[in-house]
Amino acid sequence: MIALEGIAKDITQYVENQKLIQSERDYAELILKVVPSAVFTVNKNSVITSWNKKAQELTGFAPDEVLNKACQVFAEAPCNEHCGLFDEKSRKPINKKECTIITKSGELRTVIKNADLLKDLEGKVIGGIESFEDISERKQAEEKVRQANHDLQKQKEELQNALRELEEAQSQLIQSEKMAALGQLIAGIAHEINTPLGAINASSGNLADSLGTAAENLPMLIRNMARDGINLFVRLLRNVEWDIPELSSREKRQLKKELYKQLKEENIEDADFLADSLIYMKLERNVGKLIPLLATTPNAAFIVQYTRNIISVQKNSRNIGLAVEKASSVVNALKKFIHREASGEKSMTDIHDNLEVIFTLFANNLKRGIELKKEFGELPSVACITEEINQVWSNIVQNAIQAMGDKGSLTVRTWQEGPYAKVMFRDTGPGIPDQIKDRIFEPLYTTKPQGEGSGLGLDIVKKIIERHKGKIEVESEEGKGASFIVSLPIK
Repeated sequence: MIALEGIAKDITQYVENQKLIQSERDYAELILKVVPSAVFTVNKNSVITSWNKKAQELTGFAPDEVLNKACQVFAEAPCNEHCGLFDEKSRKPINKKECTIITKSGELRTVIKNADLLKDLEGKVIGGIESFEDISERKQAEEKVRQANHDLQKQKEELQNALRELEEAQSQLIQSEKMAALGQLIAGIAHEINTPLGAINASSGNLADSLGTAAENLPMLIRNMARDGINLFVRLLRNVEWDIPELSSREKRQLKKELYKQLKEENIEDADFLADSLIYMKLERNVGKLIPLLATTPNAAFIVQYTRNIISVQKNSRNIGLAVEKASSVVNALKKFIHREASGEKSMTDIHDNLEVIFTLFANNLKRGIELKKEFGELPSVACITEEINQVWSNIVQNAIQAMGDKGSLTVRTWQEGPYAKVMFRDTGPGIPDQIKDRIFEPLYTTKPQGEGSGLGLDIVKKIIERHKGKIEVESEEGKGASFIVSLPIK
């Protein structure tokens, strides 16, 4: 009788255990259905036992086409040659293994695979779980990045060649004023090129780190992501506000204090890290929606960290694009500035485009403390020698910057007046005294300290404009700045 009671208890316990196992299996299958990655499980014989919706979307194989079949049905090398999951010599979990799969339609796709063993309550291996992410588009994007780096390297070489040409031109210039201006211009350009190159280097490193961390943490994310975790992950991604302006360091510090206090009041752990991450991901205006989830979701900080890595990839990709664009604009401006017409003949020139070239090259000087105001009117193309007209704008802008001591405002206005295209440069410097106003265009006359100018800059400007059948005028009131008005014939 006692033996029968023991058997009955064992049977009851067995049934309860089976119910618990089934319940956990059902819950695990529910998670696999909603997890945003392709996931499948296999038994010890590498036979597929579960297949989630994302796996079906990526491969085209429905569950009934792969269940109870070996996973090699859709795998290409090296997956079907050396899986490694049940190889005792292979370290588990398997992270970031690049493989090729074949879809139902016969298309080859590149994926990143992560895998680990599944064990029962007694620690015995009963199978494995694998996730994979389609990186075919990312591989294409990486190829584009490599191509962009190649193009950037080519632009760098062009810039170096251009700088060499510029340096060779310096040795041929007998006007010390022009040589001084050229030297300052090169220094400014070097700074403008180094800034975006530094941004590209930093963003590239951050991009690689974020991608690597996200891929490594994917199996852990899947294991930790219960219903609330999935909800928090989706909410974080959906509430990012890319278009809001970037905050200053001071604004970020103040906002972080407020968010930290708010999170602490809700007894949320890792408040300092979470406050910093929410600001980084541009979620500060949606904290009220997220606090309930942050307070109740297990491993909330881990999920926020994973989401931050994903957002970091997007942010750094944008930074690289902006930096490449800026570097390209400086290189193009320099190419236009140093371009020499071999024949010395005039060509139809866009004055506004020429002015923008000069503004780009002097950007480093202008942004120190000078406000540039552009008041461009309608102007037709003008027949001129571009190289020489660029030298006119360069000398006038440089003189204005030096006169203001790198602080003030420079207004550049253009308009058409009869047969002339007119360009006015008005600065807020000390102005030109009446007693020397008539002498500023004389060769070798200068009011600058020794070593800063030879007095040939405005003489060169006047001679170039006269060769173009134009004229230059100066208006100035001592203590209120100076204006130079250049008139060039349109035809």
